[in-house]
Amino acid sequence: NVFYHCFCQRPSDVEKYSTLADFTKEDLRLMEKVLCKYNIPCDQLANNTVVSHCEYLSEIMTELKMLNRLPYDFEERLSATFIPSRGEYQNFGIMA
Repeated sequence: NVFYHCFCQRPSDVEKYSTLADFTKEDLRLMEKVLCKYNIPCDQLANNTVVSHCEYLSEIMTELKMLNRLPYDFEERLSATFIPSRGEYQNFGIMA
């Protein structure tokens, strides 16, 4: 229904309607690839450590930008997967 589509398919300030951000195997593989580019150890990379790895990556990138080793506006692309609040499959209108 429209309510579910509008409110339960994205992060919300109402927890029962909010999607959950999770890191799939593909998300973790991408994160590992990026961490390796910066020689950041990733042997402890898991769902419960992704945030701390991202924070450390941000610190390293900030330092490299200050040293002019990276362009000031450079960004790495990472991903997370949004899981609908009730766990339903979401095709984002592809089948509509």
